[in-house]
Amino acid sequence: MPQLSIIGGRLHADTPLELQEFIVVPVGEEALSQAVYMPGKIRRAAGGRVRQVGHSALVGDGSGFAPSVAQESACG
Repeated sequence: MPQLSIIGGRLHADTPLELQEFIVVPVGEEALSQAVYMPGKIRRAAGGRVRQVGHSALVGDGSGFAPSVAQESACG
């Protein structure tokens, strides 16, 4: 099952977020092609949202976006 980091925090991104990473796992997808496609689609949407709320879309060590926010609720 593919997994994709969407938002990186703590050591992976040098941000004050409590969580290390927000990871998407396409549970329930039966076709491998869809299981690979869905996390990428969610990641692109998340990047758009990060930019829309005025944060940088820089990427951290774990390949997730690394917005400079102090609380998880500020990510979405």
